[in-house]
Amino acid sequence: MPCHPSPKANNKENSVRIENPVSTKEPAVAFGPSKLQLATAKKETKMPALCDRNAMFDAQVELILEFRRKFGPYRVPKAYDDRLHAVESMWRRRYRQRQKGKKGMSDYRFARLSSTNFIDAQSVCTSSRDACWREMGKLLEVYRETHGGDCAVPASFDQKLHDWVLAQLKLASLPQRDLNTDQKRNVLYVRRLMGTDTSLPSVFESQFEAIYWSFGGSLGLIVCRKRMIAISILLSQPGVAVTDKSETERKQCQTPGSPACRLLTLSMRNL
Repeated sequence: MPCHPSPKANNKENSVRIENPVSTKEPAVAFGPSKLQLATAKKETKMPALCDRNAMFDAQVELILEFRRKFGPYRVPKAYDDRLHAVESMWRRRYRQRQKGKKGMSDYRFARLSSTNFIDAQSVCTSSRDACWREMGKLLEVYRETHGGDCAVPASFDQKLHDWVLAQLKLASLPQRDLNTDQKRNVLYVRRLMGTDTSLPSVFESQFEAIYWSFGGSLGLIVCRKRMIAISILLSQPGVAVTDKSETERKQCQTPGSPACRLLTLSMRNL
């Protein structure tokens, strides 16, 4: 005679199926739902905590893939998303541990990352000076894209990128005759990038802006104690010393001769 399972056994099997449903919902937010949302979801579906963590993991993987589709095969920089940058760095360490046979991450996560060629992403820093310059420019583009067109990177956000921006703006303030071919190309790139900076056009006079972006002027940044000031200068003399009245900071700015002489000081942001 065939052996039929008892009603108890059927109930037990059914309870197992109920406790482990296959979730078809996509994660609602980038870094997982809130604690209240998690508690509600567990209560309604009786989903194990591991499934919640994997859903959050999958959402973060999708964010990384979205970044690569948009900017290329690079690791997520801090300028794009500091939390996602930290998550990716942690995963890279654990992924390499798993490659060496250590217990770095679960089979599911290792297979998921392997399927996306996760470890092949390039760093935004290289040993080549020219390549490094291009990568810093890429970082600035990413920062501008994620901060509403603002190129004024505060030191509190990323000291290295902040210093790089100041260095490029200082270079842009020098006469063209003092620059080599590579520097002229870099200056043109910086001016074009800053020309789309939404923190500047709203305070520029239209006529002055047209003259300025015809490369008749120079752009520099002076970092004061608690604010950043953009100074645009049109000169009738080869050079002039500019000093902010409220600070002792001084910068020498030079441009080719011009029929006009104007000084425009713009308060960009409080740091």
